[in-house]
Amino acid sequence: MTQPKIRVRFLGGWLACAGLLLAGTGVLFNFLLERYNAFALQYYYIPLILVGDLATVSGTVNYARGLSARSSLITGLVTLGLTLAAWWIIPMSIHGWTGSFMLVLPAGLVVSGVFLIKSTTRVPRH
Repeated sequence: MTQPKIRVRFLGGWLACAGLLLAGTGVLFNFLLERYNAFALQYYYIPLILVGDLATVSGTVNYARGLSARSSLITGLVTLGLTLAAWWIIPMSIHGWTGSFMLVLPAGLVVSGVFLIKSTTRVPRH
C-alpha cells in the first residue's frame, strides 16, 4: 500500500524541480531580452515564470505529503532562509531584468509555507 505514496512523492519532487527550471529559464530569458535585445523572448519569459511557479508549488505540495514532520520543518526553514536571503541580496528593480524575481520569490515563500504547515500536521498511520 505504500507504493502509490512513494510514487506521488517522487513525481512531486520531479514536478517541483521542473518548475524551478522553468522559472529559472524565464528569468534567464528576461535577462537576455534586456541585455542583448532579444525581442523574440519578450513573449515567453512571463508565462515561463508563472508556469514554473505553479509547477513548483503543486510539486511541493505532493512532495511534502510523504515527508516526516521533522524533515518538513527543516526543509521549510532552509527554503524560507534561502528565499529571504535572496530577497535581501538581489537588488530588484521593476525596470530591469531583476524585476522578474518579484514573481519568483513569492513562490519561494509559498513553498516554505507548505513545508512549515506540513510540519505541524499529524497524519494518522493505518
